[in-house]
Amino acid sequence: MRDSGHDQNETHMALMPRALSDGLSVVELTKTIASVFGREAREPAKAQTRGQRKNSLRNRKPITYKTAPKGSYELNKRELPEPLENGAVQLLQEAFEECENVRIVMSTLEGNEDGRPSNEGATKPREWWITKLRDLGGNLDSYKKKGGIFVGINPMIPLGSKDTDVTKYRHVLVEFDHIPTLEEQCCEAKLPCTAVISSGNKSLHAWVRVDAGNLAEYEQRRKLLFDHLADHVDPVNANPSRLSRLPNSMRFNSSSSRILSELTPADSMPSKHFNATSSC
Repeated sequence: MRDSGHDQNETHMALMPRALSDGLSVVELTKTIASVFGREAREPAKAQTRGQRKNSLRNRKPITYKTAPKGSYELNKRELPEPLENGAVQLLQEAFEECENVRIVMSTLEGNEDGRPSNEGATKPREWWITKLRDLGGNLDSYKKKGGIFVGINPMIPLGSKDTDVTKYRHVLVEFDHIPTLEEQCCEAKLPCTAVISSGNKSLHAWVRVDAGNLAEYEQRRKLLFDHLADHVDPVNANPSRLSRLPNSMRFNSSSSRILSELTPADSMPSKHFNATSSC
């Protein structure tokens, strides 16, 4: 992959599922790839014979994960609850622990009228962000980002922005983007949510607790969750460094992300819900 022009990050992401299924840790994988990219290019590999290719394919181990039964939910419209006040601060307090690093990213409307992350963002300690938010009256609207502001769903190393920088595999992001209304998305899924955030546009973001011990366990639990929600969930939100919407941040001048206060949590875990579509 290196000699074919792929960069180090592309190679890491492409090989990770296979490495984890074969029992390697993320640290071992990262060190191996870093070692390879630190060496000079080698001679081109020789072409295999047909017999060699057949033997190679025959001996490959399939990557398998457990599956979960598909859930069935009533998508009847429900009235959305009122948002929590100081939602951004409450989210950071509920979703992250003291001294954990939180990634927050400003948006740009360049190339995307809905707003997309403008860069890698800033990953700083939770307490730094809470102090910043309180100094600004509970929100970052003074930055005047029409596309909103993003926040990572899991804690990361300082300055981190990639999947390999995640330090705790705590949340999976669940989004029902293709269900027409927010009221229908507010269904009786009984998920163990830390928070449910309205995006300020057309979807709810649920931060579902999975508390995986490593990336391989995270992927397995994420797949079980997505299998269960197969008819409704947006499958692109699979990686642990995924960005969600930061509550109490301006979007399109007329609405802001907010945390919903009274959606249905799992029976075993209380949840705080932050709504992102309140009028400013």
